[in-house]
Amino acid sequence: MERADIACTGAGQTLFELAVTGCPAVAVGYVENQRRNMGVLAGAILPVWVDEHDRTGLIEDAIELLLVDTSVRTQLSQGALALVDGHGTDRVADRMIGLARSFEGISS
Repeated sequence: MERADIACTGAGQTLFELAVTGCPAVAVGYVENQRRNMGVLAGAILPVWVDEHDRTGLIEDAIELLLVDTSVRTQLSQGALALVDGHGTDRVADRMIGLARSFEGISS
C-alpha cells in the first residue's frame, strides 16, 4: 500500500489501512454496513456505491480519474493522512487496560 500509486478496494477495513499509508483509493461499496466507512473517509477516497444496476462503469470512471489526474491523487492522499494517524489500536489498547485496572479488586 505504501508503494502503490492508487488502489481500488471494497469499502471495508482496508480503507483505513490505505488511508494511514496515504494511498489514494477508489472505495467500492456493495453492502449497507460499508456506507459508514465511506462517509467517515469522504475526502480521502473516491467513493463509488455499486448496486445491481452498475457493476463497472462508475468504478472504471473513478479509476481513470485517479490515473490521469495527479492533483486528485495528491488531494486524496493528503486528506487520508489528515484523517487517520495509524495509532488507533494503541488508543484502544490503552483504554482497555484502563478499564481492566478500574475493575481490579472488585469481586464478583
